[in-house]
Amino acid sequence: MKGITDFKNYLKNKGLRSTKTRLIIFEELKNLKKHFSAEQVYLALNSAQSQHKISRSTIYRTLALFEELGLLESVDFGDGFKTYEYAFQEKHHDHLICLDHNEIVEFYSPEIEKLQEQIADEHGFYVVYHSLKIYVRHKSKDGKREEECKKIKRKKQHKADKWKK
Repeated sequence: MKGITDFKNYLKNKGLRSTKTRLIIFEELKNLKKHFSAEQVYLALNSAQSQHKISRSTIYRTLALFEELGLLESVDFGDGFKTYEYAFQEKHHDHLICLDHNEIVEFYSPEIEKLQEQIADEHGFYVVYHSLKIYVRHKSKDGKREEECKKIKRKKQHKADKWKK
């Protein structure tokens, strides 16, 4: 889904109104990175730079609606928070989740896809849907990776601190 017109038409075809709040939240989602939480949407829409003030409950309800409509998928990366990603992405992908600094790397492997199909077939099943999450830590070579992780953590903390102001 590319733009606001597509979104409005999509809502209309589903028998829903394109309310001002839904449009604002949809537009904000395009500004966020690939994986985002309801809290990140709330902070972005209620920051000092934003002209919008939308309640947490409205954001949570709207994201749940977008998920129900098939616009978003929720992913649990094991951190206790629901993380969303766009359901209308190019193609299926899996995730590497860095335990060092919560980085999420998307990847696609035809070999893994084929192996999953093969395993399901061997057990008398066919794959309907799957989600693969691999939890990882950075390899350390001469301490360089560890230092890089520390830099990323500091940058993320600095960004988080800026949102709180």
